[in-house]
Amino acid sequence: MVSTIHKMSILNNIMRPIYGPSSSHTFAPARIGYHVRKIMDHYKGKVHAKIFFLHGAEEAFRGHKTDIAVIGGLLGFSPFTEEFEVFKSLNLNGTESSNTIKHKYNSTDYLFEFFIIPNFEIEEGMAFQILIDITDEEKGISLLASSLGGGDIEINHAFPTKGNNLITSQQIASKVIQSGFYVHPSQIQELSQSEFKFNSFQELIECGIKTNLSLSNIAIQREKILLNKSEEEILTFMLNQNWVLM
Repeated sequence: MVSTIHKMSILNNIMRPIYGPSSSHTFAPARIGYHVRKIMDHYKGKVHAKIFFLHGAEEAFRGHKTDIAVIGGLLGFSPFTEEFEVFKSLNLNGTESSNTIKHKYNSTDYLFEFFIIPNFEIEEGMAFQILIDITDEEKGISLLASSLGGGDIEINHAFPTKGNNLITSQQIASKVIQSGFYVHPSQIQELSQSEFKFNSFQELIECGIKTNLSLSNIAIQREKILLNKSEEEILTFMLNQNWVLM
């Protein structure tokens, strides 16, 4: 797993009142869970979520109610609004004696399982990571995100694990990155016939050798095909989106 460290500024700690007791261990995890819910959209049937805490959460997550915060986000309660008060009124019990929480909300059965991955070191910075694998009867998503401090989060990876990959990829692009870009099936076909197609890191390296382009330039050319946008539009988007959800 790859982590991306965000260089914090004092401005990160100037914010409006948020839900606590911790900005990094409560509010940020709620945001991460909420963005997973945005990707999944409406749940269909029973929901099973596995939540993994990596680096910096194993000793503090119970006291800071990190587990409960993630559940609140996954249930669709926005930590930015007063509706999170409604979630708090549900009085869910944390994982004091078990790593499993079962809950029924709006006629949907939820199973939440929590796991601690100890000794997962990040070289620098004050960050811990949450990996969420969630599925319902139709679709699934795996998302790795970092809590950066001050309530900031960063989405490191997000990919579909079940169901229609194209639809889920569109949801990731439009609801997490909020790009408004949609990939049309014809662009998928066009990419498959181009020299910028790759499905693994090894294929990406081979593409770089073949085309004599840097990895960033390959990414730009690939997105031009997928999104049917100009290079200027792609570059503008990349400059305006740093993947840190403020």
